[in-house]
Amino acid sequence: MSRHYAKCLLSLLLASGVWQCVIADILELDQSKAIELALKKNFSVRIAKINPLIAEESIEQAKGAFDPRVDVSYTHRDNESVANAEANSYRAGISGRTPLGTTYDLGLQVTESRDQAVSQELPFTSFVGISIRQPLLDGFGYSSNLTELRIAETRHELNEWEFRQVVMNVITDVIIAYHDYYFAAHNLEVVQRNRDLARKLLEDNRKRVQAGGMAPLDIGQNESQLALREERVLVAQNTLNFRGNQLKQLIGDDAQSMLNQSINVVSLPNIGSITTNPIEDYSAALAQRPDYQQALRELHIAGLLLKQSRNQALPALDIIAGYGLGGDGNSFGSSLQEISSDHRMSYELGFAFNQAIPNRADRARRIISELNVNLGEISLESLEQSILFDLDTFARRVQNDWKRVEISGRARELAETTLAAQERQLQVGTSTTFVVLRLQSDLANAEIRELIALTDYNKNLARYDLLLGRAGYHFGIADL
Repeated sequence: MSRHYAKCLLSLLLASGVWQCVIADILELDQSKAIELALKKNFSVRIAKINPLIAEESIEQAKGAFDPRVDVSYTHRDNESVANAEANSYRAGISGRTPLGTTYDLGLQVTESRDQAVSQELPFTSFVGISIRQPLLDGFGYSSNLTELRIAETRHELNEWEFRQVVMNVITDVIIAYHDYYFAAHNLEVVQRNRDLARKLLEDNRKRVQAGGMAPLDIGQNESQLALREERVLVAQNTLNFRGNQLKQLIGDDAQSMLNQSINVVSLPNIGSITTNPIEDYSAALAQRPDYQQALRELHIAGLLLKQSRNQALPALDIIAGYGLGGDGNSFGSSLQEISSDHRMSYELGFAFNQAIPNRADRARRIISELNVNLGEISLESLEQSILFDLDTFARRVQNDWKRVEISGRARELAETTLAAQERQLQVGTSTTFVVLRLQSDLANAEIRELIALTDYNKNLARYDLLLGRAGYHFGIADL
């Protein structure tokens, strides 16, 4: 293809937009960009965002239990047993409950009674009054009446920690998937290069056989190794496709467009050697880990329910009080004026007692609440122990993985030097194809082991960050 023709083709592609599509089919991706895409598009993150919003509305719903209720009604009654007798009743009032458990009802009622068979001078009767009921045992106090609100507030905190946990899990999953894809891509490069070395050696050996400087048997060994390495390339391609789909699923929300894109991983973050101390990190993990903070709040909710169940196990003893004024008149207005004159005053005062015998339901509810608190305390202790052991496990893995990185790096350098020396000896006839093929495989294995050690180190460091409650901390991810 001439240079002039190539320029014309490139201009045509740019003008038609095809070239932009080709570029768009390659997603240039570093780790920070992958995490950014995941936090914007990952379905788990998007779903988890909704739960704290629901919890906020649950708080408002719990507060609504103390909203006063306005009651307005109208009733018409016609007594068929008495000729021409009917009545209209109008009522307006406000009722509700306070955080102390006090219930109240303040209302005004006007009744119009008419009996056309009897002369009535004052057909309108009005009454305004308030009634109050105050529990003294069961249902008394803030701890009993604010339980649902405090549970709702605690669940809101719990849902925020759940959201943090989902975000941390996604960040860690992206880091691990990114490194898995990086390994798969470079593993493919290694096995392809190893295959190409066998192919190049086969070409050179055929020339040596034709020149009479090599036995045909060496050609068979070479061809066998080339076929084996071709098969490894196919396996590596399948692995790369699998790892790519894993990463795409984490960072995207449009499967069809993502499937048409190929990922180009730019580089791995240069972490270097990290010193870990699980004993010192333990207290920080307790303060930052969402699962531990959730367990604390679940235990707090169990404690609130225990206080409520203990209160409900008490007998119901309520004080009842009421006060009202009434008035009669020949019209709606005149009956209301009579109320203000205090001609008809009424009040009530009393108490009500209620207790189930032997009260098995309330007693069982209290015992269940106590057991739930005990269960929560034991679970919290178990989680604390698991956190410490997990920190120790992954701290040791991180330290040993870095040693593997250093050792495998030296092994790869030695393999490169040894192979280069044997290739030079083969050219002058002092080595064999078998030895060179073996050393090529040794170099490929050394390169792969170094890749495995590096990706294991980074992945286990990401897991250690997750155990600390600071996902991606050592990878430059800002604290959530």
